[in-house]
Amino acid sequence: MRPISNPHPVEPESLVDTGLPESTLEQLILKVLYFRGDTYGQDLSQAIGLKFSVIQELVEGLKLQHMVQVKRSLGMGSVGALLALTDSGRGRAKPWSSTSTPARRRCRWNSTPKWFAISAPSRAG
Repeated sequence: MRPISNPHPVEPESLVDTGLPESTLEQLILKVLYFRGDTYGQDLSQAIGLKFSVIQELVEGLKLQHMVQVKRSLGMGSVGALLALTDSGRGRAKPWSSTSTPARRRCRWNSTPKWFAISAPSRAG
């Protein structure tokens, strides 16, 4: 039997590599900011368990949609920016604050466990 060289999954380098829909990651970003309050980009990426470069495009999109704002920056781009929800972002995140799937997904990148809950999509109709 051949030994397993790396028992942990490879850390995603892009949104596609995560295997998750963009909407799920956007929801997760908004939920983290909703519960934690103002958060630096680096801390946001650590909370989610993905490199900031993977979620940066989504953060920029949320800023363009006026869901997230930059309160101040350390001058290192969005990774060093203090991110906060706008009123619109808080309104969008609030319904998700009490809904999550019963099971939590565990991610292990570089042997550091990261836990996060993914909300089930709402069924309108």
